[in-house]
Amino acid sequence: MDDSHRENVVMHMDMPGTSTTAGGSVEGNFHPSDKHTISFRTDYFHNQVLAEMTMYPEGGSSMYMQTWPASGRSDVGFYLNDVYKITRSTQLFINGRVDWANTTLQEGFGMDQLQVFYPNVQSGYQQITGTF
Repeated sequence: MDDSHRENVVMHMDMPGTSTTAGGSVEGNFHPSDKHTISFRTDYFHNQVLAEMTMYPEGGSSMYMQTWPASGRSDVGFYLNDVYKITRSTQLFINGRVDWANTTLQEGFGMDQLQVFYPNVQSGYQQITGTF
């Protein structure tokens, strides 16, 4: 965001930011028998972000901060659905999903800024989540 062309702005602020996202997925199903269907899906994405802000107060020094420090997140997930036909009108569904996520925060200005409020912030964090 650049407000340099707006009227009646008390303090001019530049707020540039970038975000890059890429990913993909694969899904399919197979039938081991007439009564049994298994479906699956696996997906992956990676997101890289950075958002900054510079304020220019009239008659003062400019002030800089990162509103979203340089960071990234990668996530890979796997979903499985198993359907078993017990009778014509009764089916048993069993499904679940597991994800592995890796979040990174680049060392430097953004991390220094976060450490003021979160002294134990780390440059990397991994998490495994799942549902059944």
